[in-house]
Amino acid sequence: MKMNAEELINTLASWLERQTEATETARQLAVADAAKSLGVAPRTLQHHLTRHGVTYREVVERQRLRKARALLSETQTKITSIAVEVGFSSVQHFCVWFKRVTGQRPREFRIASFQPMSIGTPELSIVAA
Repeated sequence: MKMNAEELINTLASWLERQTEATETARQLAVADAAKSLGVAPRTLQHHLTRHGVTYREVVERQRLRKARALLSETQTKITSIAVEVGFSSVQHFCVWFKRVTGQRPREFRIASFQPMSIGTPELSIVAA
């Protein structure tokens, strides 16, 4: 099946998400594995990504960031566990990377974006601190 560059990138992002959920870390996902899964040659995948103005690494990084943001804003998972889950071997490297790409430390991002569940009427909502 032929895909245009945008479809290929969307399919690649979905594949990366499934792989990181299935125990692989984002850092271990090689372009050759992604290309094989998508049914194209590695060079073809890289060519389509380049035509779309992104690299494989950028797609992987976007996916890591999307997952890190979701985990920080929607769960109480420890930052150390989130770091490992998105492919970092140390929480320090994760925190430096996250601040570099978002401008906020993971804890700051969590505080600013956490979506607590409310119970009862709007006047009686419970907010987790």
